[in-house]
Amino acid sequence: MAALARELNSEGHRTKRFEAKSGKVQGGEIFKKATVRRIITNPIYMGKIKHYEKQYEGKHEAIIEEEKWQKAQELIRNQPYRKAKYEEALLKGIIKCKSCNANMTLTYAKKRIKGIDIMCATII
Repeated sequence: MAALARELNSEGHRTKRFEAKSGKVQGGEIFKKATVRRIITNPIYMGKIKHYEKQYEGKHEAIIEEEKWQKAQELIRNQPYRKAKYEEALLKGIIKCKSCNANMTLTYAKKRIKGIDIMCATII
């Protein structure tokens, strides 16, 4: 997934860009592993519609043969799964907040929110 995302991005491809009813423009971003996976696992490309866990024949024409789509699903299922290693937090449950005595937790954040004071610090 990562290799395909890198290849698409290096060729200048971007996700579908559209304008919401509110006027906000969405999409037009680089491809990520999750984006590629969502596209590859979507049965709409083989002419089917998914509703909850069931698939139905769609009224639209398939753009990939079902055999090729099924092969892609098999390759995805056979990929090794790498889960987050939260269980490796060596000090979990040992370090406590000095002011409120709450346990410190292992966490991370991608974006810092400004203007909010946090009572308990976290181990990063």
